[in-house]
Amino acid sequence: MRKLLLMFFISVLLNSAKPLLMLSPEDGGESKCRTPGSHRINYLPYRKDFKSFLKNSKDISTANWEIQYHNYDWFYYMPRPVQDTQASRFVPPTECSLVAFTVMNYNTTTGQVGQPYYLFVADQRMDIDIETETVLYESPWGPKFPDYDNIISYAKGNFEWDTIQTEIYIPFENLDADSSDSESHYFWCGYRPGTDNFAILATGNVPCSSPGESHSWRFKSSLGYYYTYYFPDDHSKIEFGISAYIRLLRNVPPKITPDILPNTYDTGERLVFAHCEDIGIPDESTGIQNALIEYSVNGGVISSVPMSLYSGDSTNGYWAGSIPGANVGDTVTYRTIATDYQGLADTTGWMSYVIKGGRPGYALYIKGNSIAIFNNYIEFIYYVDVWDISTDGPPDQSVFDFYTPTKGPGNSVVLWKGWGETDLSYVNYGSGVLRAGDTTYIKQIIDGGGGFWLEDQDGLYACGSGIWGDYGTHTIESGFLHDYFGIITGTDDGPFSGADSFSVYGDSSDPVVGPIFDGVSYQVPGKILHAPIQGNPQNEWAGVIDSAESTSVPDMRDPLGNIISLRNEAAGTGGAGKTLFHIFSSSWIARPDQPLYFWDELASDSLQDVYLQWFGVLGVNERNPDIKLIEISNPRIMGNEVLMNIFLPVSERVKVFLYDKTGRKIKVVYEGEMVGLRTISYDLRNMKSDVYFFVVYVNGEMKGTRKFLVVK
Repeated sequence: MRKLLLMFFISVLLNSAKPLLMLSPEDGGESKCRTPGSHRINYLPYRKDFKSFLKNSKDISTANWEIQYHNYDWFYYMPRPVQDTQASRFVPPTECSLVAFTVMNYNTTTGQVGQPYYLFVADQRMDIDIETETVLYESPWGPKFPDYDNIISYAKGNFEWDTIQTEIYIPFENLDADSSDSESHYFWCGYRPGTDNFAILATGNVPCSSPGESHSWRFKSSLGYYYTYYFPDDHSKIEFGISAYIRLLRNVPPKITPDILPNTYDTGERLVFAHCEDIGIPDESTGIQNALIEYSVNGGVISSVPMSLYSGDSTNGYWAGSIPGANVGDTVTYRTIATDYQGLADTTGWMSYVIKGGRPGYALYIKGNSIAIFNNYIEFIYYVDVWDISTDGPPDQSVFDFYTPTKGPGNSVVLWKGWGETDLSYVNYGSGVLRAGDTTYIKQIIDGGGGFWLEDQDGLYACGSGIWGDYGTHTIESGFLHDYFGIITGTDDGPFSGADSFSVYGDSSDPVVGPIFDGVSYQVPGKILHAPIQGNPQNEWAGVIDSAESTSVPDMRDPLGNIISLRNEAAGTGGAGKTLFHIFSSSWIARPDQPLYFWDELASDSLQDVYLQWFGVLGVNERNPDIKLIEISNPRIMGNEVLMNIFLPVSERVKVFLYDKTGRKIKVVYEGEMVGLRTISYDLRNMKSDVYFFVVYVNGEMKGTRKFLVVK
């Protein structure tokens, strides 16, 4: 079995109090923004203000479970306590008592600290369906618990928790442990600015910065809108949130959180990790007795393999097991099961992965974020294996090995187009076990003389989230971004973030991108007009490279002269590799002669062409170079005709087809013997506005594809 580089971030800070557990709110945000399910921990979770929290938290030692609003993430919005209303719904796992709840706010208004506001605990309101409501202009909570309906407190300063001790019994709707009808009893914790003052607007997912929405509670996205509050002087970040601390009164099943394995090229056995945790009532019965993996291949017989404790202990640990290998084309389906010492079990849903295969001589094209991809030109024209992260998951070592010199037969070039990727230095398949990530294997490709093109307007964060976690400006002297791209200083969110468009400037004499800045398509010579992804300024987060090593070549700049495209022609340990870094979505090019967001596909595709040719990625007209093809010109439209020149040094049989953008063959435009320079023409009067392709065959072999745009 291949040796894997594994990394664990397992804290060992211990507390003498009884173990805490934390449960993310059932109604919180996207799954990537929170940790689903319950999590046993033997310590108070790390907080930026850990000492301050302990000082202000009062006594929560009688709790053994924490239900959390904020997930200990630094980036989510909480309204101000003196002016706004905020509440979060909590779903305990069983019958319990509420011991305390805590609130932390970011007090942005001068004079708020020390001002009164009112906290409350409320029952679930039963006359509305909170799962289906999208907008509600009234409070979603029901009656307040007696003595906890108007708890006066005073706004704390930044980084300080306001902790309210309570003694509230939270029942189950049905206390029959064997009944499937047993449900948690929802409750709410929150605050408001006054005893009779409710300023509430609830929505599914609307930015808090929109007019009138600073007063909000969010039952559909309770983690709030994406905010990045940080201090530019030291790049520290702020935590916001509501937590509820409960004491369980009944036993609960264990919790298993497994790896969700991506597709792979690996036909050998695959290692699966799972995080298993258990809390028993009484305490002496706590622990996982066994865990296993059930699997099948192509829907066949279900088999099982045991998992063994890898790290930690039976109450809170990581378990590991291996699924036997399968063949290329097979689909492997699996699930994990953990059983505790009391016989209660947690079984995950079925998951699956497909064993794929690369093709010799093809490069690897990774689609990191589907909305960031302009069109399918690259896979239509060039010899690339497509890896779509939205369906395939993150590529593993076996995928990169196929394109690594001396390891696999693929073309040693990786194209990665995305937006806002996670840290590429590691990968977490879901269990919390961190494995070596993409940059580990991409380095090997570059060091071996291959190429890497990263197009990601959050690319600095993607390759260095530990540094650019604030999306600000930083200087580095080593690491992947410096050593392989030559970046010294960069700003992840540049001056044109949020712009509806901006011009990108380049040099027409540049040996690589020169043709793009020579007036390609409808573009003005010397520049191209860039517009945001999908024509939405909220998708524009272009960064800048403030300074770079002299060995790297800046080839595109924004209107302020900042570098936004940087190529390195001598990258890697031996200087034989090539790298290209685009810190903006370069393929979204608009026509300057039309209203905004009228796209210039020909200019965009031409930009892909010049870089892919620089990397040595083969296109359809280069796959079989035995016939010397001097020239196939780009089509040009004159009047009602489209014209294309073909030059052959000797007489050959030529056939030219016309296709639409879906790949449908429309007509044979030319068929016959040809030598020297010939102009192929086609009448456009019966053709609608759209994108079309001429495909040229010489002696039965495809030798070129040329694209043209008809506008009427």
